[in-house]
Amino acid sequence: MFKNLRELEDFFYNKIKSYYKSGTGAINPSLKTMNKICETVSLPKDKLKNVIHVAGTNGKGSTIAILDTILQQKYDKVATYTSPHLIKINERIKINGNEITDISLLTLANVIIPKVIHLGPTFFELFTLLALYHFVRENVDIILLETGLGGRWDATNIIDANISVITRISYDHTDILGNSLTEIAYEKAGIIKENSTVILSENRNEVLEVIKKVANEKKADFIYVPDGIFIEEEKDSYIIFDKEEHKRYIFKSDLQGKYQKNNFATAFAVAKKLNISPESFIEKLANITEISGIKGRWQQIGQKIFADAAHNYEGMKETLKTASEYAPLKDWVFLLGFAKNKDISKILTLFPQEATIFFCSNSYERLISASELKEIATNMKFKNSYFYDNLQQGYRKFYDFCQENDKYGLVSGSFYIVGDVLKYS
Repeated sequence: MFKNLRELEDFFYNKIKSYYKSGTGAINPSLKTMNKICETVSLPKDKLKNVIHVAGTNGKGSTIAILDTILQQKYDKVATYTSPHLIKINERIKINGNEITDISLLTLANVIIPKVIHLGPTFFELFTLLALYHFVRENVDIILLETGLGGRWDATNIIDANISVITRISYDHTDILGNSLTEIAYEKAGIIKENSTVILSENRNEVLEVIKKVANEKKADFIYVPDGIFIEEEKDSYIIFDKEEHKRYIFKSDLQGKYQKNNFATAFAVAKKLNISPESFIEKLANITEISGIKGRWQQIGQKIFADAAHNYEGMKETLKTASEYAPLKDWVFLLGFAKNKDISKILTLFPQEATIFFCSNSYERLISASELKEIATNMKFKNSYFYDNLQQGYRKFYDFCQENDKYGLVSGSFYIVGDVLKYS
């Protein structure tokens, strides 16, 4: 059916419902199709017992990368399923930080897809099935499973997880998840299973109340991270305080960004639940990017140039806090692109009007065009703006501008934009 990875990618992007192209049209508000395709290929879900399920608006990927690094010291085979990918579709499915090979993915796809395609699965449903089938076949010891969007109706939610982790919740995908934090939190809380454990990152009170209520209804053990753990930065290190043990632990990490602080605290709480010692927790944190393979989180891609996949208001706010540690934001040069469903005007209020911004788009249908970005930027009176529908051309101009003027540069706003720039850099 598929002779090479290019054919497989073309199938996923262009032949079935894909969020890349259709946005909300590629979302099934039901688990019916997902359950049906699993039944059709006789997926032995009972063999997927040791699962940590991660939902949230921001911080899911980073939290999984931290946990992946830690758990590889405890288990022989640690599987991760994350989305979206940045460079190559294989990134979504990993074991011990290694992406599934082209041959393995093609073999799996050629066995599974012909059996279920008539049932009309979406990109995410079908790829989730491939991942789970791969993990069963490889007999993995533990799975770190990231929701694609929301939680309650997410394709990953067919698996009964031992531990549900919910990271920071803020406004994103409101057209699907609801317009209030309580509505969004309720959708995320849909991953909590009966008699399991739920670990919640620091969040606003209305989020805390929703998650705690659902946890109680499901008779789940509820852990709110700030109740037992406090974390702070000190120069180039982090200090974690375990309130229960009255001890503190100091570590450094290569996973950069001020916003990672809460993700480390959440991962620490998960490790503690798994009886992993604090000493084992901090042992490998200096090598997270190498061990887990995570990309696009305050990643340096050139001299004084960084890439960060922040793509909503709260995420961008945290990313710009990190940027301001290097230089005032007005002195930065930004390359920004956004998906059509984002509140772009609100996100842009975070940027100084005098900053130099290269607004870019690309061939993805879900990205807002350069002409639309120009209209928004003009209305908001940005003074030093450039606009490109060709991302590669825009990136070259951005890169040259940074080098010629000895400026810090940041590529951000969308996974699509950051992923393509990582291919160029």
